[in-house]
Amino acid sequence: MKMKNILVLVVCILFVLKGNSQSNRGYYNSKFYISLDALVNAPILYNFRSNSDTYSKYDKNLNQKADKINYGFRASLGVILKRNFALCLEGGVDFGNIYLENSIYHQDSISNQYLNVLHEKLDIQTYSIMPKIEFSVKNSLLPLGLSHQFGIGFNRSTLIDHDYSSIVTYNSSFDYSEILMLDFNKKYFDFSNQSSTKSYTIMYALNMKSALSKSLLLNFGFRYTLNLNSSGFNSIVNSNSQFYLSQQDVSELINKQRLYNLINFNLGLTYAF
Repeated sequence: MKMKNILVLVVCILFVLKGNSQSNRGYYNSKFYISLDALVNAPILYNFRSNSDTYSKYDKNLNQKADKINYGFRASLGVILKRNFALCLEGGVDFGNIYLENSIYHQDSISNQYLNVLHEKLDIQTYSIMPKIEFSVKNSLLPLGLSHQFGIGFNRSTLIDHDYSSIVTYNSSFDYSEILMLDFNKKYFDFSNQSSTKSYTIMYALNMKSALSKSLLLNFGFRYTLNLNSSGFNSIVNSNSQFYLSQQDVSELINKQRLYNLINFNLGLTYAF
């Protein structure tokens, strides 16, 4: 199901349920709430699984430096169906980095090339949408207090196009030299025609909302996620011989990075009305 179809379906459900929520109000007689959150995670497992000389972990100055923190943002709308049960729709964006393999084999109409690459980490952005449920113990008044959330979301990830630093040593069938390839980024990946990498997320969150006023609450907690590759839905374009990195290569690297993104800490604000 496409993202826009999921959005239309959930919005329709929210409006249908609006009439049924008149007698099931939450904190200070609220029927709805909006939450804005920032997410952070440390890619410890991804760094551990990529801990070898095979991968390039370099910053803008090509100093070896692994990724320390990834971050994202979420906005969600919830409708209270019972005082301790709500249906929500969440959208957001995540930012992270992927490591590249040091060795590349490239074949074109002129020669075969074996490249050793020192390349800056590639930046990725992921847009997501997720219907979810939120519930708490019987005598609670949502959105106040400790609650649990379950959701299944749909994601689209792409590389961010900007000037990346790189140094390349290459060995071709015609010559061998060490060079600083000033135009390497132009030939590295087809940013302008890239396809998004699609995935699904299964999410459980443990949240705490503390009252700051009658309408405003402080929101914090942990999110546990399982990001699953939907390779059957990825539209992988054929690799153009002029580019060193194919769309399929990029999708595999993105899926690996997101697979190991398991735990996020969230902090934000909730407005109940």
